[in-house]
Amino acid sequence: MTSSASPLSSISSASVDVLVENKCFWIHDALTMEEQIEVFEEILERSKHTDNRQKAPCMNPSPKTLLFDGPTPTLRFGRSGTHTNDGGDDGSAPSVSLSSVFEKLILRRAFSLASRHLRPIDGAAARFAYDRHSVGVIRYAAPHGRFPEHVDHCNAPRSWVALLSLGCTARFAVRGPADAARRVVGLRTGDVLVFDPSSAAAIA
Repeated sequence: MTSSASPLSSISSASVDVLVENKCFWIHDALTMEEQIEVFEEILERSKHTDNRQKAPCMNPSPKTLLFDGPTPTLRFGRSGTHTNDGGDDGSAPSVSLSSVFEKLILRRAFSLASRHLRPIDGAAARFAYDRHSVGVIRYAAPHGRFPEHVDHCNAPRSWVALLSLGCTARFAVRGPADAARRVVGLRTGDVLVFDPSSAAAIA
């Protein structure tokens, strides 16, 4: 799959809400419809030999983690030997290359936009930097599929989550560690939520 568009081509149409300073950013319209289709087609291509169909009628609208060919629930990209085991090892081998459709259209785009709203920490400039990334896909049953409120507790250094919404609008509750009340946002298809998944940040 190839694309001639610049990975930053839709930045002018996107906007950013800072939900928790330096910890959580809601990026509206991060991906165009064409780019969303490209991501979706990449997911289909990488899982084409794995049966992800619902095996029985869904009595409980719980989310389903899709399996990529392997089968594995996670795709990993980055330099060989740079992946750390933080919270479990699914056995997937990383690609030596950092580049992927997901990195080009989601990470690079989202971090470029969110970085404009980072504030200095202890006088030093804050920035997004990564030498590896992993990709997982979760399918929710519409309209009532849901996850319970939780903190990811991913404590690997410099970890960030970039959550892309595809399809139906997803309601996402965000609460920072010092917030008395949570904020519920509606992530439309093409929106990206970038957040710090660490225990210290406590983004729920």
